[in-house]
Amino acid sequence: ALADAVRRSPRPFAGLSSLAIGADQLLASIVLDHDGTLEVVVPFPDYRSRVAGQQDAKRYDALLSRASHVEVLPAQASDQAAYLAAGQRIVDRSDEIFAVWDGQPAADVGGTGDIVQYARTVGRLLTVFNPVTRTVLVADRRVADDSL
Repeated sequence: ALADAVRRSPRPFAGLSSLAIGADQLLASIVLDHDGTLEVVVPFPDYRSRVAGQQDAKRYDALLSRASHVEVLPAQASDQAAYLAAGQRIVDRSDEIFAVWDGQPAADVGGTGDIVQYARTVGRLLTVFNPVTRTVLVADRRVADDSL
């Protein structure tokens, strides 16, 4: 479903990612496979050291080397604050957000739930791919004050 959504994206297009293990890296690979450009927002200067396994580090390095633009954010008070800042930066630079999210609140600050809520708050077009229910929800563009 994520590949289909990328395939339907207007051309030319860029995908933005922090290259976290899992859905972030999957999206980055799909974007590159569909002739998009990859732009990376690195949450903090020492982010690569948080990549656990050797295979994950190789995948991270390979994707990072194919990025057309890399923005490294300054260090924050915590890793979680940095993840939140990176997610918000991606939302701020995007026209549309694809989120692989189970619909649950973020386990910690900066998790997917926080980024989805931020995207809704600033009125981004949002498509949620729920891996638990195996559903895709395409939400209408919201306005920042829609909760009134």
